[in-house]
Amino acid sequence: MEEALRKEIGFKVRALRKRLGLTQAGLAKKVGKGIDPTYIGKIERGKQFPSIKILKEIGDALSTPIVYFFEEEGQPRVVDRRKAELIRTIETLNHQDISFISEVITALTRHRTQGLLKVAEETPPYSKSKRRGRQRRQK
Repeated sequence: MEEALRKEIGFKVRALRKRLGLTQAGLAKKVGKGIDPTYIGKIERGKQFPSIKILKEIGDALSTPIVYFFEEEGQPRVVDRRKAELIRTIETLNHQDISFISEVITALTRHRTQGLLKVAEETPPYSKSKRRGRQRRQK
C-alpha cells in the first residue's frame, strides 16, 4: 500500500508540474527550502516519500491543496486555488446571490462559446500616447 501511495503521489506531482510547464529544477526553486531537483525526481518516480510538510510546500508551489495528493480517482478535485476560494465564497452566499452568480456564469459561458468575448480580449489596452495624439488633433 505504501509503495502504491508513493507512486500515486509521484504521478500527481509530475502531472501537475508538467501541466504548469515547470521543470523539476523549476519546481524545486519554487518550493524553496533547499529542495534539490533530484529530490523532486525521486518523489515523481515513487522512490521517495515526502514528509507532509514538504508535500504541502510542493502543493503550494503547484497551487494545489495537499488533500489532492491523497484523493482517489473519481473523487471531485479542486486544483486551482482561485476555484477553491470561489467555492468557499459561494458557500457563504444566500440563495438570491447564488442565483445571480449562476446567471452571470451562464452568460459568460454562452458568450465565450459564441466567441463574443474574443474581440474584447484581443483588443490592446488604450494607451496614453494614443489618447494624447487624439487630444491634440481635437484642439
